[in-house]
Amino acid sequence: MKRITQALLLVALLTKIHPAHAIVIQTGEWFATDTITGKTQNYCYKPKTTAILGNARKGRVVTKKGCVINTIESNETTFKSTFFCLKADERIDFEIDLTKIGKNELTMKMRLDYEKDGKKTVVNRNYVQKFIKKTCSSNTKSAPDGRPNIFN
Repeated sequence: MKRITQALLLVALLTKIHPAHAIVIQTGEWFATDTITGKTQNYCYKPKTTAILGNARKGRVVTKKGCVINTIESNETTFKSTFFCLKADERIDFEIDLTKIGKNELTMKMRLDYEKDGKKTVVNRNYVQKFIKKTCSSNTKSAPDGRPNIFN
């Protein structure tokens, strides 16, 4: 019993010294500028989205409906994830990379390769996002959490 207690104490101490961190993003409305196109858009980081990102762990792989989401990197400043889905007439390859610059600023890079019925679409987006306010406007688009709709 004494050894178990000592082992648990050691684990607790190591956890405090080297805690598992994930990116923490403020909930609320963020103003995003696409550095490729110059277009702007507001995103809403809802509590559910920030919780998903905050609980992400590097190396975690989730499979659902024949598709796979893989968390490549997850720490206090970075979240990187890939999503791949291959079906009879459809192929989706999606990557997202969030980097926290400061409490009120993020960069977000997204790449989507989508192919359906022989037609291929490639979309690249690079955003710089700045925090605006704690509550989201009713028409603000939800921020991506690295999970396509089938995972929601």
